[in-house]
Amino acid sequence: APALGVGKQIPDDPISFALTMGARYKWLDAPHIQFLSKKVASAYWDCTALLAVFPPQHGKSTTCSVWTPFWALVNDPTMQILLISYEARFARKWGVRVRTLVNLYGEQFGLRLNPKIMAGDEWETTAGGGMQTAGAGGPIPGKTAKLLIIDDPIKQDDAASPVMRDQMWEWWEET
Repeated sequence: APALGVGKQIPDDPISFALTMGARYKWLDAPHIQFLSKKVASAYWDCTALLAVFPPQHGKSTTCSVWTPFWALVNDPTMQILLISYEARFARKWGVRVRTLVNLYGEQFGLRLNPKIMAGDEWETTAGGGMQTAGAGGPIPGKTAKLLIIDDPIKQDDAASPVMRDQMWEWWEET
């Protein structure tokens, strides 16, 4: 793993990494977030899938959609990340947050933004990695990813509708 300062290694999971970076959220040390972060790291290192279901406002998105992509890019600056959420603007918000972390802290890890591709919904590192975001149900052809994050692909109100769930599943299978 890349060095974090002199003699220190990048922590093995996103939230431990966030803590070393000085992140401060009221829930960061919560047992459920520590558990989630370890599971995310295990899925990442083992190249497997993970489904995380948490109530709203419990830190899942900040863990999975912000700190996980930044941590993944620090570990592999060529990492191509695709994040999908229920709506393109909502997904873009996560892309902007990760891009901000790269901009603020990436330099110490040799991670730099490519000044030619810096939109909130599509940005790259100078090493060729980066992040693209999209809304579920919309087009994603041509977008490649080594790390796929699907965060809230359907709005909470729509999730109660069998029709909306069926439409989302149909989109997923076709895409």
